[in-house]
Amino acid sequence: MRGLGFDISQCFFVDAIDASGGLVVAWSPGVDASVFYHSNFCICTQINEVDFSYIMICVYISCHSVVRTAQLAHLRELCSALTLPYVIIDDFNTTLHMGEKDGGNPWNAAQSISLREFIQDLGLHDPGFLGDPFTWTNRRMGVACIRERLDRALCSQTWVDQFPETLVKHFTDQGSDHRALLLSDRP
Repeated sequence: MRGLGFDISQCFFVDAIDASGGLVVAWSPGVDASVFYHSNFCICTQINEVDFSYIMICVYISCHSVVRTAQLAHLRELCSALTLPYVIIDDFNTTLHMGEKDGGNPWNAAQSISLREFIQDLGLHDPGFLGDPFTWTNRRMGVACIRERLDRALCSQTWVDQFPETLVKHFTDQGSDHRALLLSDRP
């Protein structure tokens, strides 16, 4: 993290389990941020500006449907208690519709039921994105290549009211199987 310009006091880590998961939240000097909750799949951070505060929740949701359903139920309970605007961002490990998958086995709608219900129950909004629509690839070539939009941001209605021009930028491939995301409150 120091190589990226952050010192350890401005970072919060959740370790990976084997080769999956792991989260880092880092912020710049002078930003009033505090982690108020974390688990093995999420980090909840409150950011305080001069005139307002908001919450950013970074997640790594399991690709296993039973675990994913339990994680989203836990997150639903947590988000239901929030009074500040919030955004949930990072790896949801599932697609929402067939247009978010290219290659491999046919899209399976059943895999996305728990995420779709989570979005509907909390009235969340996908702010849209700029860049390649697929945020993950299996890094294979030709007919073996699979690409999916697994990473996204989901905003509460109070977030949309506060930041109506929110947009997510999908960065170009930087060598990882996932593209980095940049959340912006202006186009």
